[in-house]
Amino acid sequence: MMVAWDPERRPSIHEVLRNLSLCDSMMAYSKGFIFNECCRISYVTKSLHTKELHAKTSEVRAAQLLLQESDIRAAQSMRLERETSGALEQIQTERDDYAVSGA
Repeated sequence: MMVAWDPERRPSIHEVLRNLSLCDSMMAYSKGFIFNECCRISYVTKSLHTKELHAKTSEVRAAQLLLQESDIRAAQSMRLERETSGALEQIQTERDDYAVSGA
C-alpha cells in the first residue's frame, strides 16, 4: 500500500505517523523504540484518563473553593476597614468640635 502506483491508495503522512506511533507504543516491553522520548506520542487508556480527569477536576474544585473563601475574607476585611475608617473620622470630628468649642 505504501508503494502503490496510485497516489490515492497511498497513506497520508499523518496516517503513517499515527501507525508508527501506535507500533512504537506497543514496543514498550521490547529493547528499542522507533521514536525517542521527546517525540513519542502517549496513548492513555480510558480508565486512566477518567481517573486523572477526576483528580484534576477535584483539584480545580478545591482551588475554586479556596478562591471563594479568599474573596469572602477580602470582602469582610474591606467592610471592617470602611467601618473602622468611618468610626475614626467620627472620633476625629468629635475631637475637633470639642477643641473648637474650647472645652
